[in-house]
Amino acid sequence: ACFASPASAEEAIIRGRVFEDLDFTGVATAYDAAQDAPVPNAEVELYTSADIYVESTISGPDGTYSFNELNAGTYKVRFRAATIGDYRWS
Repeated sequence: ACFASPASAEEAIIRGRVFEDLDFTGVATAYDAAQDAPVPNAEVELYTSADIYVESTISGPDGTYSFNELNAGTYKVRFRAATIGDYRWS
């Protein structure tokens, strides 16, 4: 299973971490560096709530990603990586 810690919208910034839930807690907010594996180089895509593509980025070595200077609104995040396939979290 793969999860991303929740994307947070603060001052028009969305950021989070892509990781594999290796301890199978099934909780996206429960990232544990000792038990879960970050997913580096994952393609992270940002969409509006109406599924309109906004932009994309690549997760860092520790699985973190960030979208800056966004307009206020509701967004969805999509993750793609060889180890996790195609996973969408909103």
